[in-house]
Amino acid sequence: MALGRGILLDTHAFIWLQGRLLTAKVDVLTTLRAAAEENNWFISSFLFYEVAYAVGRKRLHLDRDLKEWFRMAMSPPSPRIIEITPEISAATVLLPSSFHGDPGDRILAATAILHDLTLCTHDKTLLRHGKQGLLHTLKVDEATQ
Repeated sequence: MALGRGILLDTHAFIWLQGRLLTAKVDVLTTLRAAAEENNWFISSFLFYEVAYAVGRKRLHLDRDLKEWFRMAMSPPSPRIIEITPEISAATVLLPSSFHGDPGDRILAATAILHDLTLCTHDKTLLRHGKQGLLHTLKVDEATQ
Protein backbone atom coordinates (compact mmCIF):
# COMPACT_ATOMS: atom_id res chain seq x y z
CA MET A 1 0.00 0.00 0.00
CA ALA A 2 1.56 3.28 -1.12
CA LEU A 3 1.23 5.92 1.56
CA GLY A 4 1.84 9.63 1.86
CA ARG A 5 3.94 10.89 4.74
CA GLY A 6 0.97 11.15 7.13
CA ILE A 7 -2.77 10.50 7.42
CA LEU A 8 -5.54 13.03 6.68
CA LEU A 9 -8.87 11.99 8.18
CA ASP A 10 -12.05 12.58 6.23
CA THR A 11 -14.82 14.02 8.41
CA HIS A 12 -16.75 10.76 8.71
CA ALA A 13 -13.55 8.86 9.60
CA PHE A 14 -12.83 11.36 12.37
CA ILE A 15 -16.40 11.08 13.71
CA TRP A 16 -16.25 7.28 13.60
CA LEU A 17 -12.92 7.32 15.44
CA GLN A 18 -14.41 9.53 18.14
CA GLY A 19 -17.31 7.12 18.62
CA ARG A 20 -15.06 4.09 18.27
CA LEU A 21 -17.16 3.05 15.27
CA LEU A 22 -14.40 2.88 12.68
CA THR A 23 -13.56 -0.45 11.07
CA ALA A 24 -10.86 -1.27 8.55
CA LYS A 25 -8.47 -4.00 7.55
CA VAL A 26 -5.79 -4.78 10.11
CA ASP A 27 -3.04 -3.13 8.06
CA VAL A 28 -5.11 0.07 7.79
CA LEU A 29 -5.80 0.13 11.54
CA THR A 30 -2.09 -0.45 12.18
CA THR A 31 -1.26 2.47 9.89
CA LEU A 32 -3.77 4.73 11.70
CA ARG A 33 -2.42 3.76 15.13
CA ALA A 34 1.16 4.40 14.03
CA ALA A 35 0.22 7.82 12.60
CA ALA A 36 -1.52 8.76 15.86
CA GLU A 37 1.42 7.56 17.98
CA GLU A 38 3.85 9.54 15.81
CA ASN A 39 1.56 12.62 15.83
CA ASN A 40 1.48 12.29 12.08
CA TRP A 41 -2.26 12.45 11.55
CA PHE A 42 -4.22 15.47 10.45
CA ILE A 43 -7.65 16.98 9.85
CA SER A 44 -8.65 19.91 7.68
CA SER A 45 -10.01 22.96 9.47
CA PHE A 46 -13.03 22.53 7.18
CA LEU A 47 -14.00 19.48 9.28
CA PHE A 48 -15.35 21.71 12.05
CA TYR A 49 -17.73 23.42 9.65
CA GLU A 50 -18.88 20.09 8.21
CA VAL A 51 -19.64 18.65 11.66
CA ALA A 52 -21.46 21.82 12.77
CA TYR A 53 -23.45 21.94 9.54
CA ALA A 54 -24.46 18.27 9.86
CA VAL A 55 -25.56 18.81 13.46
CA GLY A 56 -27.48 21.96 12.51
CA ARG A 57 -29.27 20.10 9.68
CA LYS A 58 -30.03 17.19 12.06
CA ARG A 59 -28.00 14.78 9.90
CA LEU A 60 -25.66 14.08 12.79
CA HIS A 61 -26.64 13.58 16.42
CA LEU A 62 -23.91 13.94 19.03
CA ASP A 63 -23.97 12.71 22.60
CA ARG A 64 -23.19 16.20 23.92
CA ASP A 65 -23.26 19.89 23.05
CA LEU A 66 -21.36 20.70 19.83
CA LYS A 67 -18.72 22.91 21.48
CA GLU A 68 -18.14 20.28 24.17
CA TRP A 69 -17.90 17.55 21.50
CA PHE A 70 -15.25 19.59 19.66
CA ARG A 71 -13.35 20.16 22.90
CA MET A 72 -13.41 16.45 23.76
CA ALA A 73 -12.59 15.38 20.20
CA MET A 74 -9.55 17.65 20.11
CA SER A 75 -8.17 16.65 23.50
CA PRO A 76 -4.85 14.78 23.29
CA PRO A 77 -3.95 12.72 21.47
CA SER A 78 -5.62 14.70 18.73
CA PRO A 79 -4.80 15.15 15.07
CA ARG A 80 -3.05 18.29 13.91
CA ILE A 81 -5.20 20.84 12.09
CA ILE A 82 -4.32 21.96 8.57
CA GLU A 83 -5.83 25.34 7.78
CA ILE A 84 -7.30 26.01 4.35
CA THR A 85 -4.68 28.13 2.62
CA PRO A 86 -4.77 30.05 -0.66
CA GLU A 87 -2.63 27.25 -2.16
CA ILE A 88 -5.12 24.57 -1.10
CA SER A 89 -8.02 26.66 -2.40
CA ALA A 90 -6.29 27.17 -5.75
CA ALA A 91 -5.45 23.46 -6.03
CA THR A 92 -9.14 22.52 -5.78
CA VAL A 93 -9.75 23.90 -9.28
CA LEU A 94 -6.86 21.85 -10.69
CA LEU A 95 -8.58 18.57 -9.87
CA PRO A 96 -10.06 16.65 -12.82
CA SER A 97 -13.53 17.62 -14.04
CA SER A 98 -14.69 14.08 -13.13
CA PHE A 99 -13.83 14.81 -9.51
CA HIS A 100 -16.34 15.49 -6.74
CA GLY A 101 -18.45 18.61 -6.97
CA ASP A 102 -18.54 18.71 -3.15
CA PRO A 103 -16.31 21.60 -2.00
CA GLY A 104 -15.34 19.77 1.21
CA ASP A 105 -14.10 16.73 -0.70
CA ARG A 106 -12.21 18.94 -3.14
CA ILE A 107 -10.55 20.70 -0.18
CA LEU A 108 -9.65 17.34 1.38
CA ALA A 109 -8.17 15.99 -1.84
CA ALA A 110 -6.18 19.17 -2.52
CA THR A 111 -4.91 19.15 1.08
CA ALA A 112 -3.84 15.52 0.83
CA ILE A 113 -2.09 16.09 -2.49
CA LEU A 114 -0.28 19.30 -1.50
CA HIS A 115 0.87 17.91 1.86
CA ASP A 116 1.62 14.40 0.53
CA LEU A 117 -0.84 12.84 2.97
CA THR A 118 -2.91 9.68 2.69
CA LEU A 119 -6.64 10.43 2.86
CA CYS A 120 -8.47 8.05 5.20
CA THR A 121 -12.02 7.85 3.82
CA HIS A 122 -15.07 5.78 2.98
CA ASP A 123 -16.06 8.00 0.05
CA LYS A 124 -16.24 5.91 -3.13
CA THR A 125 -15.33 8.76 -5.47
CA LEU A 126 -12.27 9.71 -3.42
CA LEU A 127 -11.23 6.06 -3.22
CA ARG A 128 -11.66 5.64 -6.98
CA HIS A 129 -9.40 8.63 -7.62
CA GLY A 130 -6.93 7.10 -5.17
CA LYS A 131 -6.88 3.88 -7.19
CA GLN A 132 -6.28 5.97 -10.30
CA GLY A 133 -3.20 7.49 -8.64
CA LEU A 134 -4.43 11.06 -8.12
CA LEU A 135 -3.88 10.81 -4.36
CA HIS A 136 -3.08 8.25 -1.66
CA THR A 137 -6.15 6.77 0.07
CA LEU A 138 -7.02 4.30 2.83
CA LYS A 139 -10.50 2.77 2.95
CA VAL A 140 -12.40 2.68 6.23
CA ASP A 141 -15.96 1.74 7.16
CA GLU A 142 -18.37 2.44 9.95
CA ALA A 143 -18.76 -0.43 12.39
CA THR A 144 -22.20 -1.98 12.53
CA GLN A 145 -23.85 -1.91 15.90
